[in-house]
Amino acid sequence: MVFEYLNLLRDAGPQERIWREEQKIQELKFRFRDKEKPIGYARGLAATMQKYAIPEVLTGPVLLSEYQPETITDLLSHLTPDKLRISILSKSFKDVTMQKEPIYGIDYALKPIPEGVIKAWSDAGQSSVVSLPPPNEFIPEHFELLSAPENTQRLPALIRKTDFGRLWYLQDVVHKLPKAVAFFELCSPTVYRDPIHANMAHLFVELFRDSINEVVYMAELSGMKYLIEQSKYGLTLSVRGYDDKLDVLLKILMDKLVHFKPDLNRFNVLKEVYGRQLKNFFATEPNRQSTWYFNVLMSEICFTKEALMETLNDLTYEKFSAMAPDLFKDVYVEGFVFGNVSRKKAESFLEEVESSLRSVNAKPIAPVDRMRLVKLAEGSELVYHRENEVHKSSSVTTYYQCAFENPRMNMLLELFEQITNEPCFDILRTKEQLGYIVFSQVKNVSGVLGLQVLVQSHKSPEHVDERIESFLREMQPFVAALTDAEFATHVEALAVRRLEKPKTIAQQATKFWNEIYVRQYNFDRDATEVAELRKLTKEDLNGFITEYLLPGGKQRKKFTIHITSTVPADAVSRKRPSVDMEGTDSEETGDDDSEDDIEMAQSAELPPPGDIVSPVKTGNKCDAIRDIEHFKKKMGFHPVPPVYIDIDTVLPDQ
Repeated sequence: MVFEYLNLLRDAGPQERIWREEQKIQELKFRFRDKEKPIGYARGLAATMQKYAIPEVLTGPVLLSEYQPETITDLLSHLTPDKLRISILSKSFKDVTMQKEPIYGIDYALKPIPEGVIKAWSDAGQSSVVSLPPPNEFIPEHFELLSAPENTQRLPALIRKTDFGRLWYLQDVVHKLPKAVAFFELCSPTVYRDPIHANMAHLFVELFRDSINEVVYMAELSGMKYLIEQSKYGLTLSVRGYDDKLDVLLKILMDKLVHFKPDLNRFNVLKEVYGRQLKNFFATEPNRQSTWYFNVLMSEICFTKEALMETLNDLTYEKFSAMAPDLFKDVYVEGFVFGNVSRKKAESFLEEVESSLRSVNAKPIAPVDRMRLVKLAEGSELVYHRENEVHKSSSVTTYYQCAFENPRMNMLLELFEQITNEPCFDILRTKEQLGYIVFSQVKNVSGVLGLQVLVQSHKSPEHVDERIESFLREMQPFVAALTDAEFATHVEALAVRRLEKPKTIAQQATKFWNEIYVRQYNFDRDATEVAELRKLTKEDLNGFITEYLLPGGKQRKKFTIHITSTVPADAVSRKRPSVDMEGTDSEETGDDDSEDDIEMAQSAELPPPGDIVSPVKTGNKCDAIRDIEHFKKKMGFHPVPPVYIDIDTVLPDQ
């Protein structure tokens, strides 16, 4: 196929139309480039200076200046089978590598490509399957910036409320770029009705992404992006890029989404991949497992991997095809449009979404509440234990649930984390050498605030748990010993971080959308909470530590997850890939395990169903959680998160 396409390019010759399109795309990218962090920009320029003359450092890597068909022809003449080199990496070559790379010591082998293969590729001819790309309809043509309205809105406002849902809107007057972002959440009770529907929704999204690649490719070339995600509440579709053609992309995506029917072969392939991902979970890093079990234990509803695996086997193509249309049977829509877009055009986005839903006879439903979080009883000392049969290291995730969200409590937690984050790493990782993965973070899940400390270690969970407790005890005198100047420096550092303005339209839109997504609509959260932050004293913070974090505190509620390794200490342990801690606070999906661990997962036996819980000595009187559903019923739940503004009054049109 590769050489058939190269033959097509050679026979067709240089295409000035395609070159001009690429020239325009690169010009737009250069002209309307988003701001970025200075350190990253400087690093990139330093690298570019090694390749380009100083006058071309800014433009050289981006702009296309002169159409040279003879250069294109010359390049294509060199892309032939006899000049091909193929690199293949596989452990199956372990016994056939005869040479060693001198710098890194990598074993390798060099073999010529057989003459017969070279000849077959050289005689490939052309295929009727491939063709030159058509004109790109997504390249924008209009770049006018909207003038700022007389009464400029600083925060998103509700501009439309229909039977299907709400639309929030804010015109960007800061970044001054012809770009925009639109989010639409299609809430459907079908998505997380039971484990088999959760599997169906997950596969629906994966299959849709797989099928839409060819369609959105041209849009992505033009600087436009789309994203579709599944959560417990429904599907979220977002589009971003140049505002001129954003409505075109949204219309295409919505039409294909509501009428989507998967291919049988792709269904079988992606179902198999998904099944391996579920099985692979039991071979992932212990810290990832503990994060998932937190969701299972503390969320109002969260299906276990075992339940998803069991029902996936029953999900045939026929059953999937019968269930999928129910995704759009009953729908509630929450949308947000931000950027260089007028109110009228933003409203047309919602009209397009609703029109697509009506085309499949979707019916509007009432707003869907977010799921609640387990409310731990005061004085709780709880532990949940699972065994890990793959990794030599264990993991301890300790969670101290504090209070229902409010600005003062949020700032107390964030200030504590600001002050103790570096000591946490220094003491638990560097000095005590408990493990490489050590971090603390504030958790705000379903409007409930808490502190989480996570350590992955070769030492026993019991020992690590005790050292975390010891660390927290040390932090009270540490905070008390801060001078007024040091305390003020921490307060100001946190304030600056919280008040830092997003550098791009997409970042600002995402920040506002997160408030809509969690149904709190606290669009002015940073300013409100920083004002509360600047009122705090050392005495306030020490009082918080005593009351919420230390043993004996009136409001202390501790919940620990132990992932205990059963691998013998002298066993050979595989080196694992580095762990990216971003996104570990997600409570919505949790089914995005990478395929990097598939080979290990296939060799690992699955744990038996149910809760694997053994008595654990933690140095504290911890009660073991043995029955998850009984635990949730016994504890009860916090109420749904608070709403901070009026969400029923539509802003009058100016």
